[in-house]
Amino acid sequence: MSWAHRSPAAAAQVEVSSTSTTGSHHPVSTPPAGTAPVTLVAHRVPAAPAVPAAKVNCNVKKCIALTFDDGPGPYTHKLLGELAAAKVEATFFLIGGNVGHYPSLVRAEVAGGHAVGNHSWSHPQLTLLSSSAVAREVARTQTAIHHAAGITPTLMRPPYGAVNPRVLGVLGQHHLSAVLWNVDTEDWKNRSVSITTQRALAGARPGAIILMHDIHPTTVQAVPGIIKALKARGYTLVTVPQLLGHPVAGHKYFNR
Repeated sequence: MSWAHRSPAAAAQVEVSSTSTTGSHHPVSTPPAGTAPVTLVAHRVPAAPAVPAAKVNCNVKKCIALTFDDGPGPYTHKLLGELAAAKVEATFFLIGGNVGHYPSLVRAEVAGGHAVGNHSWSHPQLTLLSSSAVAREVARTQTAIHHAAGITPTLMRPPYGAVNPRVLGVLGQHHLSAVLWNVDTEDWKNRSVSITTQRALAGARPGAIILMHDIHPTTVQAVPGIIKALKARGYTLVTVPQLLGHPVAGHKYFNR
């Protein structure tokens, strides 16, 4: 199977130039330096290998992927419960600075069969950094995720969707594919269950990648309704690896 990336015109909507400061989602607040890591005893699960993903033929089924950025955070545990109840696997793009504060949640994501990806250490616009600084953001997060859950991601979501050939080159050196999106709920801005739900469903198409953030309680509250509506429309909800198959390191993907 060959993967067709979005056309240059469409890609320009997401790719950010080296001087731009705008983006599709907001900066996150990572825990302040010196803050003691949070121990979530009630949420702790033993480190475990990822549950093998069920084989899904997205050439036949109407596949769609829910993705969540900027965690793990205080609402991630509830989201994992909602996904488990619905028997849905999703994809989480993690902030490295948060991983050490919620390692049990990273392990829970992996143990639950969800895909885990890199979302940088501190959420900077990578196109404004030197190549060495991009590499540090990526490598530090890879290490944190591996220490927390024993896996090394192969997917990376550049903050704000900011990516260019130089950044893609660095990602390729770290064996990472850039995963963007083609449905933006803007949940970070609207903080509304109804608006987040409406935008997710309005943009739903076979092969779509939907962007949300599990650091907002309204997003977590919206997820059960989004899942129910998508299933009613005949969609099979899958992880990004299930959707894309074998994405190529150093390449970018907006959808299937």
